[in-house]
Amino acid sequence: MHPINNWAKTQVDGGAKGLLDCGARGFDWRPTMQNDGDIIMHHGDIDINHKMSDSLDEMVTWASENRGTEDLVVLGITDIEGGPTAVDAVKKLLRDRNIHFITDCSQLKGETAGSVTKHFTLPTGGSILAIFDCWSEHYEPAVTCSGYQDLLPSQHMPHASPAETKPFLSHS
Repeated sequence: MHPINNWAKTQVDGGAKGLLDCGARGFDWRPTMQNDGDIIMHHGDIDINHKMSDSLDEMVTWASENRGTEDLVVLGITDIEGGPTAVDAVKKLLRDRNIHFITDCSQLKGETAGSVTKHFTLPTGGSILAIFDCWSEHYEPAVTCSGYQDLLPSQHMPHASPAETKPFLSHS
């Protein structure tokens, strides 16, 4: 294993299927285009050398076997590296797998998990929805990696308001 994994790896082994089997249903997906045109994921300066196409294929297969509303998979696609060409390539990967995507976040207003599951069902069953930049990040610099920096007892995360904790697929 590459030494950087000791610092950067935060998920279980097993790829997208392993994460889904472990209960993940929402993904913070950050694509980057490689020089050869392949799309992989990244987290800051760290590239995850696994093709996005392979991960999407795993997700489609998993979704076809897990069709309940509670199994709706949401890809929050942000921080695409590679400019408009990379954005177009990501959208093509999604279209090629019949994965619906939204670029206008207002389309989610008033939607529920049930309605999204129903409207964005894959031809093979199950539901995956990709949303582009419909993501509210709540970065809290006081939260650090375990063992990386100890928090002082006086450092506490502020309490989130109800609006901040409300799911994006709510009844409002």
